[in-house]
Amino acid sequence: MTRDFFRSSAVTVALVLGAGLAYVSLEWAAAAGALRCLFVLAAAGASWHGGLWHGVLATALSTLLIFVLSVSRSSTPGQASSLVELGLFWVLAVTVSVLSGRAGSAGRQAAALHLKARSQREASRRGDEILRQLIDHSRAIVSVKNRNGIYLIANRFCDSVMARDGGTIVGRGDADLLSPLDADRARERDRNVLETGVPAESEEVVLLGDGPHIFSTIRFPIRVESAEADAVGLLAYDITERRRAEQDLKRRSDLYAMLSRTNRAVSRCRSRADLYHELCTIAVETGRFQFAWIGECVGDRLIMVESAGDDGGYMADLVVSLNEDDPRSHGPSGTAARTGREFVVNDFLASAATSLWHENARRVGFASSAALPLKEGDRVVGVLTVYASQPHFFTEELVETLREITPSVSFALDGFVAEAERKRAEEAIRESERRISAILESTTDCFFSLDHEWHFTYLNPRAEQVLRRPREELLDQVCWNEFPEAVGTIFYREYHRAVEEGVPVAFEAYYAALDGWYDVRAYPTAEGLAVYVSDITERKTAEEAIRKAEAERQRQAEIQRAILNALPAHVALIDREGSILEVNESWRRFAESNSAPSDTAFVGQNYLRVCESASGEYGSDGQEVAMGLRRLLAGVLPQLVKEYPCHSPGEQRWFRLMASPLLEDRGAGAVIMHIDVTDRKLAEEALARSATRLEALSRQLLRAQEAERRRIARELHDQIGQALTALKINIQEARIGVADAPLRLEESLGIVDQTLQQVRGMALDLRPSMLDDLGLIAALEWYVSRHAQRTGLNGRVIADPPEFHIDPEIETTCYRIVQEGLTNIARHANASRFSVELTYHSDNLCLVIRDDGAGFDPEATLRSASRGMSMGLAGMRERVELAGGRIAFVSRPGEGTEIQVEFTGVPLLSSGAVCQARRRISQ
Repeated sequence: MTRDFFRSSAVTVALVLGAGLAYVSLEWAAAAGALRCLFVLAAAGASWHGGLWHGVLATALSTLLIFVLSVSRSSTPGQASSLVELGLFWVLAVTVSVLSGRAGSAGRQAAALHLKARSQREASRRGDEILRQLIDHSRAIVSVKNRNGIYLIANRFCDSVMARDGGTIVGRGDADLLSPLDADRARERDRNVLETGVPAESEEVVLLGDGPHIFSTIRFPIRVESAEADAVGLLAYDITERRRAEQDLKRRSDLYAMLSRTNRAVSRCRSRADLYHELCTIAVETGRFQFAWIGECVGDRLIMVESAGDDGGYMADLVVSLNEDDPRSHGPSGTAARTGREFVVNDFLASAATSLWHENARRVGFASSAALPLKEGDRVVGVLTVYASQPHFFTEELVETLREITPSVSFALDGFVAEAERKRAEEAIRESERRISAILESTTDCFFSLDHEWHFTYLNPRAEQVLRRPREELLDQVCWNEFPEAVGTIFYREYHRAVEEGVPVAFEAYYAALDGWYDVRAYPTAEGLAVYVSDITERKTAEEAIRKAEAERQRQAEIQRAILNALPAHVALIDREGSILEVNESWRRFAESNSAPSDTAFVGQNYLRVCESASGEYGSDGQEVAMGLRRLLAGVLPQLVKEYPCHSPGEQRWFRLMASPLLEDRGAGAVIMHIDVTDRKLAEEALARSATRLEALSRQLLRAQEAERRRIARELHDQIGQALTALKINIQEARIGVADAPLRLEESLGIVDQTLQQVRGMALDLRPSMLDDLGLIAALEWYVSRHAQRTGLNGRVIADPPEFHIDPEIETTCYRIVQEGLTNIARHANASRFSVELTYHSDNLCLVIRDDGAGFDPEATLRSASRGMSMGLAGMRERVELAGGRIAFVSRPGEGTEIQVEFTGVPLLSSGAVCQARRRISQ
């Protein structure tokens, strides 16, 4: 206000001075009235700008200035303005000032109101902008929703938290932004605020994109145009980190309390059981774990000995192994026990190490687990395992705290062990003292004690007998003086070593002076030496006799064992009850081949029960053997003999069992021998099968011979006979001199040539001469070419080397096999091509016949041949086996056929150039 007053005063003075300057510069006589009007206007302007008092001030100044100027311009006082004029000027100026002041005041008030309104609008705009910026930059969620749950206003932080797509939530509802459960809860809280019209505070857990968040929220009703609430305002602060910090602080406090209670328990508990109970109780009550248990390492298992908390039946079926090859040893507890280090699983239901227990853990609510080894010294004796219902429960700080617990527990366990050892040692000392005091006088051992100067200080009654001197003579005497023959012997050396080194000594020695063997045990003491001597002369004599007898027995046993082991039969000795006492090497090898333990080979088992427990197709044989052995052991049966079949790995075998009783002077029981008669049985079966096959083959050969005779007879009759008849007619006609005799003779020559060709073809079919003249390969090439032309098949011969000559019998066999094989291909295979491969290397001949035909089942065909239904394959097999070879038929329906023939140890008669020369000579 002071600043406005001085500003208005300055304006007033400026107006008056301006009017005065104008009044001075103009001619007074010319415009005195007009100049006075300037002063009036100046007063009016001062009053308008500064108010009435500034107008009065301007009027006074103007009047004074006019009076001064009038006086200064007038040469005589009479020319000066009269006081009446000044008074009139004063009245006029004051009136104008009053009127101007009032008008100026009204104008100023209107201008002030306008400026104030504009200032208020500007301030409101700036306040709205500041408020908007404050809301948008706030780290709290600020939003407004209508009655239908649609967001009307939301700040930027609210959009960033709740709009997962990066947009704004305005125009969307809670169902679009939250999970169904969270959306239902939000609608219910909004409804309560709208119905009651009272703000409400709450803590809410909301599931967002990065997980659950905890918010402290304030909901308040908003009324816009009516008394009833139209919308709900929401102010929410994310207190997730604060709650987590509070939880961490509480958990840290629990951990320190747990550590403190554990240390007190370690110092207070006096037994392992009490300590284990306290540890589990502290873990559940103070550590806030859902369940805790302690297992001790027993054999290859971890056995629970103490627990606390609710496991929901989880431990009922839990088995923790300590065997690394067992999958049940790779969980938290098993791993901690095996490795000696803590093992933490922060996501129990997702870890591969706990896959065996996922189902039970999910059922009881275990989400994380930790196992800590409990040690005695460097040895793991147990494991403390704890479970929590929250995943990622075991922070690094928690694990570090748990690590601090285990040394204390291990220290306590070591203390328990040390205390137990101390008590045992004290009890042993007391017991030893009692025994010493009780037995020294009554002991059957010689006992005496010596001081550091080797004087006898004590001898018991037995010492008098062993040393053959009364104790009265020996007490306080130097032992080496009383027994000088002992100086330099083992007695002297060992006694001195015990005293000088402070170690006990024990030895057995012969003492010539007393002619006896003695067992000596000397112990250094604070007073000198305590010596125990036992007369073992009789034992030594008996041991020598036993040693000689044992050596002889072992020699006899080794001879018997060598005889048993040299037998190819399986031999076992059984006692009167049937238990196996001993077996030979053949028995052991057979047992190993049948998966029996090689170190026992059934020794110690009851052979009778083994036979009686036999089942299946050989069960009756086992029952019969067991019954026979019982009669044999009872003395009713002098000997048991039986042949029986037995399955060995991969083959069927036969054995001949022979059992005989042991001689009475060698103990009761029996000797059992199993003789392998498989070869004889197989030979008999093979002989029977061979006889059957030969009989069937003979019948087939007879039929084949008759068929061949019929074919040859038919060809002789139909072809050769007709040709000879025509030849006879032509010769007869030519002899009687018919006119066409030359033509008849010419026709006869043609008939003779044709007949010769037919005879040659029949001879080649029966046995080609080139097999003897040119060898096997040339004969096969001729036959394959001829067979291919006759059947229309595509065939070839492959030989390696290309020329060689071997035993004619084997060549003939190979040729016949090829004949039979190609005949079968033409008749049954429905093939388009075939090949004959002949290979000779290192005295081994291999013949392979292949075709791409329909194939067949060789086993079924051979079984048909054994019944006389089809003899082709059987004849081929018999022919090859008679020649000393092996044949195999490889075929399956739809996959062609391969006949493999092999001869071993076939000598080479000629090859290469020799065979070529032989072929040229034949040609």
